[in-house]
Amino acid sequence: NNYKLELENITECAYKDSLFPHPYLSFVHWNNPKCKDSHKKFNNFGFGGPDFPSTNEKEYFDILILGGSVAAQFGPNFCDLNKIKKTSNKNFCVDFLGNELSNFRSIDDKPIRIFNGAIGAYRQPKQLIITHMFGHLFDLVISLEGYNEHNVFRKNEHKS
Repeated sequence: NNYKLELENITECAYKDSLFPHPYLSFVHWNNPKCKDSHKKFNNFGFGGPDFPSTNEKEYFDILILGGSVAAQFGPNFCDLNKIKKTSNKNFCVDFLGNELSNFRSIDDKPIRIFNGAIGAYRQPKQLIITHMFGHLFDLVISLEGYNEHNVFRKNEHKS
């Protein structure tokens, strides 16, 4: 798919090379030394973007985005836009929600920070598990769902 192809183009590694088994989430990403020359960095829990906070930091309004590949593109990702190949689709690496909210503050006048807990191919119950594991660190959790959940039912629809 386009998500995987563009990720491999940016990282110069096969997609599978950045995957690491996880006991509850099936897989997360890791900073594979084999891919050391790539321009990616995964956070402290295996997602794109900045490290998750260790506590709920009261001076910020923190938002966590969950879901599959579409959701992963709404938040901060692992790309260094200055180091990406000129042939790459830079839209793949744009923090769309973060850019839209950069001029806004929360209702109690806190700066807004966006974190990414989405990975391609994720579907329920992974979003629920991530919410249980990390939800207490954030002020808002957004789960963008639909295609991956719906696709599971569509595959079963044609069986007789």
